[in-house]
Amino acid sequence: MTPEIIFLLFIVVLFFSLLFVYVEQKKLPYKKVSLFTNAEKNFLRVLDESVGDKYRVMGKPRIADVILPVRGLAYNNWKRHFFQISNKHFDFIILSKDTFSPVLAIELNDKSHNKRKRKKRDALVERVCSSSGLPLLWINAKRSYSMEELKNKINSAIK
Repeated sequence: MTPEIIFLLFIVVLFFSLLFVYVEQKKLPYKKVSLFTNAEKNFLRVLDESVGDKYRVMGKPRIADVILPVRGLAYNNWKRHFFQISNKHFDFIILSKDTFSPVLAIELNDKSHNKRKRKKRDALVERVCSSSGLPLLWINAKRSYSMEELKNKINSAIK
């Protein structure tokens, strides 16, 4: 091989190496994940059937997507209350099928709700829902659910 061919091969290898590095740098470090845990998926299957045709179930909405601080607060006060809920979400929300208005929030309690930090978060969510007038239903996570029992709990909470 002549020095010119070796140099040309070197340039081609260098070019493709730099191109590969450039392409790799442009890739973002994200991956797709499941929206629901296995426990939530199991519950959602029964929940969907339990609400019937009158309601629609949505999963994982931010609390701030369905509840906001009232207007008329000083901006800093409004912002403080907003940021308390802006990064929190409900496990499920039930909407009126006609108006798409939230009629019930549902939290599925697993072992994580026994932790001190989680209890503090749950207490805030309880106060926020109470203040806004949105009923909140706490359901303990389990392997299976009675559809009839769940229907009764939902109907009792909404009325």
